[in-house]
Amino acid sequence: MGAPRLHVVDLDGAASGESGNAEIIRNIASVMLIPTQLGGGMRDIDTIQKMLTMGIERVILGTAAVENPAS
Repeated sequence: MGAPRLHVVDLDGAASGESGNAEIIRNIASVMLIPTQLGGGMRDIDTIQKMLTMGIERVILGTAAVENPAS
C-alpha cells in the first residue's frame, strides 16, 4: 500500500530488556519487501548487531539511549 518501511516493536524485549523473539523477528525481516526497523529490548551493541545481521535495517533505542547515552 506504499509504506516506506515496517516498524516492529518487541514488547517482550521492551519489558525484560532481552529479546525472546529473535526467530520471529528474523522471519518478518526475511519476507518483507520493504525495510524493517525494530524497537524493544535493544540495550547493548551485541543485540543491535545481531538484529542488523538478521536483516533489520534500523534499530530504535529508547531506554538504552537515556540510561547509557555514552555507548
